[in-house]
Amino acid sequence: MAYAHSRGIIHRDLKPANVMVGDFGEVLILDWGMAKVLDRASRGREAPGGPVQENTICTLRAELTEVSPGDALLGTLGYMAPEQARSEIDRLDRRTDVFGLGAVLCEILTGQPPYCGASRKERHQQAQKGDQTGAHARLDACGADVEMIALAKRCLAPQPADRPRDAGEVAQAVAAHQAGVEERARKAELERAAVEVRAGEERKRRRLAVALAAAVLLLLGGGMLFTAQLQVERDNAVQMGRKAQEERGGPLPGHSAARGEAGGEIPERPGDQEAAGRDLPDLRSGAEGYRPSSGGGNRLPQGCRGCRETAERPAQPSISLATGFRPAGTGLFAGQRLEPDLGGRGCPPP
Repeated sequence: MAYAHSRGIIHRDLKPANVMVGDFGEVLILDWGMAKVLDRASRGREAPGGPVQENTICTLRAELTEVSPGDALLGTLGYMAPEQARSEIDRLDRRTDVFGLGAVLCEILTGQPPYCGASRKERHQQAQKGDQTGAHARLDACGADVEMIALAKRCLAPQPADRPRDAGEVAQAVAAHQAGVEERARKAELERAAVEVRAGEERKRRRLAVALAAAVLLLLGGGMLFTAQLQVERDNAVQMGRKAQEERGGPLPGHSAARGEAGGEIPERPGDQEAAGRDLPDLRSGAEGYRPSSGGGNRLPQGCRGCRETAERPAQPSISLATGFRPAGTGLFAGQRLEPDLGGRGCPPP
């Protein structure tokens, strides 16, 4: 349409039924039967590039000054500009087709043409008055882009002076809107990609934090388990030692020394009698080593009566003999040499 307008031709019946989109995206305008070639004065006044070019299309019909009765009302009422609906033929120009483009855009956005009267007469009256109340309400509620809604309202303006100059200006507005949409889509894509990258990094950080926390928990749990296992083994070792000591029948280590320091009686253990029996011959041999007195016989000196009594005393069970001796040092009886306890009466030198 921008090309036709540049050549001084208007369509006068633009509607969705006369627009065809090809298989490869090309757009074709059909039904040029009601097209009109503008007169030279109108073309010169409305041409966007200034004076009419020499190659402007002219027909015999364009030279006519009178309008036939069939030209009084041409077009489709639902998409007709007010000046066309009022049969103001001398006012028809490129802006009349701009109204038709706005009507097509209105139906694209809302699904209905600007005038939706129930009858042809009602639609004709709406078109003559340029009543856009219903069309504006539907445009405001369609949810389309604000730029496209504003462009549709500009194209549907009742006064031709309030509309875009020609189809080329409408095409520029649509192209600018499409470029803006593409730019916004590109920015949205970049922002979405950035958000996805940040989300991926955040997921990585969360996974790393979870892995580190799990490692710390495993280390703590392993340390606690190892400590508990060591404590159990230590307790088992102590219990086994106590059980073995009890099976041997002796006191626990340190128990005998504690009782000896407190002045208590030293308990007798198996083997004490045998140790006392082994030390008895040494005691007797020591007593026999003294020289007899001058009176003859094997008498010990008077001052060593305890030794003599001990030597002359018949052998007693080892348990009673062991009670007359005390250990030479601290510790257990087994493996230690016993010394005679003479009650403080020392033996005089020989």
